[in-house]
Amino acid sequence: MLHTRPEMTTRPPARCPRCGSTIPPHAAQGLCPACLLGSALAPGDGLERGNAFPYRIVTLLAGDAGAVTYLAHTMSGAPRYVALKVLLSCREPDAILARFDRWKRALAELRHPSAAPIVDAGRVDSASIYLAADYVAGSPLRPILDGLTRDDRADIVRQLDAALRAAHDRGLAHLRLDASRIKIATTAGLRAVMLGLGAALVVDGAAPDPAPDREALARLAHDFGVPAPG
Repeated sequence: MLHTRPEMTTRPPARCPRCGSTIPPHAAQGLCPACLLGSALAPGDGLERGNAFPYRIVTLLAGDAGAVTYLAHTMSGAPRYVALKVLLSCREPDAILARFDRWKRALAELRHPSAAPIVDAGRVDSASIYLAADYVAGSPLRPILDGLTRDDRADIVRQLDAALRAAHDRGLAHLRLDASRIKIATTAGLRAVMLGLGAALVVDGAAPDPAPDREALARLAHDFGVPAPG
């Protein structure tokens, strides 16, 4: 179990990736109050189609010409917040969904505090699909990296190493790991979480080779100025 260490440098306050506002330390689910208020006043997103779509859009997180990512929550059962990525104009939507069916059991069985694998996938329309992963409240790693001590950075590498080993033990691999896909969770201690685990397997159809993950982690350790895992 991780505990806050007295020597750990106080991290800068988290900022909303959408509007840049400071997120209060005790904000519900670590979400931006300004964006939540704005989304409450805005018309519903076109993704919501009554009972046919399993998520309700809360707010926009990021987007480009090929994909849009939303914060959303489940429409039934216990409320669950997810990062919902919509892939626009997929060339092989059926193949992607078939690959998710292949990998979904292994992804669901991966339970590690430093991994946020894909938990759901489905159709939005004939050419677009969605991928859902548990939403991680917190800050992207890059903006706060300079404020972390060397011990903190080494701790992050150890956590990611343990998460990758857990994934590899289940026949999975990340294959896209870099600093942009790491988030520092809003918890009492320092907890790093790698995002997007399973995307390369499901979307690209890549083989689960552990070697690229080990190389990526070694690069991160080098960039952080700490030893790479043995």
